[in-house]
Amino acid sequence: MSRPLLGKVCVVTGASRGIGKGIALQLGEAGATVYITGRTFTPNDTPLPGSLQETAKQVEERGGTCIPVKCDHTDDKQVEELFNKINKEQNGRLDLLVNNAYSGVQAMLEGPTNKFWELDPGFWNTVNKVGLRGHYVASIFAARMMVPAKQGLIINISSPGGLTYIVSVAFGVGKAGVDRMARDCAHELREYNVAAVSLHPGAVKTEMVMDMLTRVQNGGKEYLSTKLFENAESAEYIGKGVVHLASDPKIMKKTGCILSSGNLALEYGFTDVDGKPRKWGQLDKMGAIKSTLDEQNTSCYVIVGDYNYLGNMNNSLFAKHMTRSWKYSSKPGWFGYVVDLYNVSRVLWEKLYAAEKTMQGPLFDFRKKTKDANKFIKTRETVLLK
Repeated sequence: MSRPLLGKVCVVTGASRGIGKGIALQLGEAGATVYITGRTFTPNDTPLPGSLQETAKQVEERGGTCIPVKCDHTDDKQVEELFNKINKEQNGRLDLLVNNAYSGVQAMLEGPTNKFWELDPGFWNTVNKVGLRGHYVASIFAARMMVPAKQGLIINISSPGGLTYIVSVAFGVGKAGVDRMARDCAHELREYNVAAVSLHPGAVKTEMVMDMLTRVQNGGKEYLSTKLFENAESAEYIGKGVVHLASDPKIMKKTGCILSSGNLALEYGFTDVDGKPRKWGQLDKMGAIKSTLDEQNTSCYVIVGDYNYLGNMNNSLFAKHMTRSWKYSSKPGWFGYVVDLYNVSRVLWEKLYAAEKTMQGPLFDFRKKTKDANKFIKTRETVLLK
């Protein structure tokens, strides 16, 4: 059995159940020493399925080393103590932090409404205090270990809800913040050889979601649709992606990127635990993009191209100009960006054109918005979509 992470020290927050548990299981199977956190230490702590003790036992059954630590990620002191513990026990070594802890799932699925004006203002904290602020706090203490070592990787588990509307306003804004956090952390950490990325799963068959589907009436909430979960990922599918990222010697080429479990599967060549591939991003965002272009007064254009290359572009110049991104569903592995036309530098255009010439076939297509955009693009010898 391949154990590419043997000797690596990892932290997965929110690993009592769900995605965090799936990631911890895969990291352990790959040979890592995995610290897992959560509020449910033993099976009797909550009526919800799963606990840190159960996850740790399963990780060790797969040959990994797992240290469960009860930690409330709304309490900064507890988070600091967690990293102090790791620092002391591992002689300052920390290779990977997976920011996964999230406390808003139950509130979102069981709530009477998802209209922001009908919700109590406290709903914001329920959804984002752990999932957004908590990720930031954990990243601070992880970076304090990684920066002096000049190595490490921080992965924020996010959602396509950061790119398009899903569930609620608080959810979407929180996930967009998580994505942006990865990008900005990457900017500040790059010179220290520490990477930061945001990782989107698709629909995932977690214990809580599957339980909710059996008990909660749909009530018009599309994100609770049984059909959405017919071909959903297992919680370990994204865990396989995390293992590949953590063992990738060229991970710095991805720093600052928004990645997806489905695209990582295409790139690294893995399937779900049942041997089947999964499709990421069932939402077709083309309609939303067209609407956005129609509503904007400034000239914009859409770049559509290979996901991995565009993701890498996002590390530097692209990050300054990108205003929206979406999955270009008709071409597997392709992604798109809407960019402000007049803020694009000559350097960026030349980099795009040089990349296109080195790839097999056209890498970039452009959809015109105005005559000015058409003229501008033609001067750069690029291809327009008809």
